[in-house]
Amino acid sequence: MSEYPFGWSRKDPDSGRAFTLLEILVVVAVISCLATLSFAGLASVQEGGRRAREIATSRTLASAYLLYASDHDGGLMPGYEYGAESITTPDGTEIAGEEVNRYPWRLAEYIEWNVEGVYLINRTKKEVAGLDPGSAMYRYTVALAPVMGLNTYCVGGNYSASGLLCPNDVVTRLPQVPCPSQTLAFVSTRYKPNSGAGTMEGYFYARPPNLGPLKWNTGAYDPRLPSDKFGFVDFRHANKAVCAFLDGHSALLGIDELRDMRLWAPKAASADYNLKLN
Repeated sequence: MSEYPFGWSRKDPDSGRAFTLLEILVVVAVISCLATLSFAGLASVQEGGRRAREIATSRTLASAYLLYASDHDGGLMPGYEYGAESITTPDGTEIAGEEVNRYPWRLAEYIEWNVEGVYLINRTKKEVAGLDPGSAMYRYTVALAPVMGLNTYCVGGNYSASGLLCPNDVVTRLPQVPCPSQTLAFVSTRYKPNSGAGTMEGYFYARPPNLGPLKWNTGAYDPRLPSDKFGFVDFRHANKAVCAFLDGHSALLGIDELRDMRLWAPKAASADYNLKLN
């Protein structure tokens, strides 16, 4: 009996024997399995890297937000501030209008102007690919689609043209927060409209589960639905979202955990508490 598989011998390399169909199928199957395992392993490593980068970013944003409060006698930066004062970047560019009404450019000083290293990580980078960093479109995109959104309705405030929304429930100063470690500041977000354009990974604010008549969809998270169905929160990390809290720590939370309004609104009396817009 031959010591070699399939009957061929190293001593007889020129016997002219061809591989059988079964032998070829076995080899193809083995290669296919190895390739599948390799791709799965690579995807897992890539996802782990994206998750780690976003967790690091969430801590950076929380620290920057707290630094702002320290510089403003405990005042918390509004996530949206209609008519906010213009700012000037280190290169002399003036940023005004909607670009500065949203939080990213107002907070940029506290992340040492490292816009692309903090706001535009992972897949969010594609939103500015090819844009001139000095262009208005670049500045607008940074303001619109940072990788994490602020808990604007409950922390810091959402100042529309008509005034502060949810005035009875929002906290605007850090000393008003009874438990910073259980108060959400930033969370993974995305923007997917009801129709038309595709999905952007990142959005500048997140909407809590119960905001007057506006409520999250019941049931499991479905990324195929428009993003407003889940308050623009994106559970992109194995059905969990990266969350940063007002004490500076970060956590990965699922949709059922984030349905608890007590994580969003420091004044919420129950998990199903409903905010009032006015």
